[in-house]
Amino acid sequence: MTSDHGQTCTTPDGSTTSCTVSGLTNGTAYTFTVTATNGDGTGAASAASNSVTPIAVPDAPTGVSATAGNASAAVSWTAPSERGLAHHRVHGDQ
Repeated sequence: MTSDHGQTCTTPDGSTTSCTVSGLTNGTAYTFTVTATNGDGTGAASAASNSVTPIAVPDAPTGVSATAGNASAAVSWTAPSERGLAHHRVHGDQ
């Protein structure tokens, strides 16, 4: 399998029909083609796959503010616009 940016992976045998291409750049779109090889050589490449973009780490939240309460603080912020955010974590420092 080869990406349109040159990254490859090779399966261990002819019956394996998937592999993970690593070393991609987050935020960059990739398509992939697959070739089959036997003792006589390598066949033509497949049609290109759909385009995928590995997820990049999100930007920092902005507009962070805190309001003091009784032994507590209410913290708010504006989330970054990236898709795929799993959660936010608020850290308190003294």
